[in-house]
Amino acid sequence: MRALSQEDAEKLIVKIPDAERLRSCSKLHSAKPHLAGDLQHAESIRDLWRSYGIPTEAARYDVLQNFPRHSELSLYQEDDSIAFKASLVEDEVAEDPTSSPQNRLPAFFGFGAHGTVYGELIYANFGMLSDFQLLESRGIAVKGKIVICKYSKVFRGLKVRAAEKFDAIGVIL
Repeated sequence: MRALSQEDAEKLIVKIPDAERLRSCSKLHSAKPHLAGDLQHAESIRDLWRSYGIPTEAARYDVLQNFPRHSELSLYQEDDSIAFKASLVEDEVAEDPTSSPQNRLPAFFGFGAHGTVYGELIYANFGMLSDFQLLESRGIAVKGKIVICKYSKVFRGLKVRAAEKFDAIGVIL
């Protein structure tokens, strides 16, 4: 296969998609979970790009990929009894086949530290750096606490990174 110039590749990418094809591709690639290293998923993307006329090859790389052995989230009372234990499983939505049990992966944050933490909870809005700076400016220390953040606005990894920068011991998204 011949390599396209940057300019030719950009023209091709802009020319090809239409709304129905994008909708179809989105449904195809979100129909089941796929983690980094999923050969079948990589090959389907390669084949899709080839169908657009883009010369594409798949390459194999040795990469780090973690997967949890166990995930648990519990809220403890002062006497160490469990007040609440989260299921860590999203509800199935009848209109959304991708929410079915066979499509579920365990709840985890890739490359997150392994371990058990106990601490006070602190709310940090969206978990943006500015949210942590606001807490600090109001004399609210995050150090040694478990931070709860809304899942929106910024990439989840940046929330964890910001919490770590302010010495939090855990993050719940």
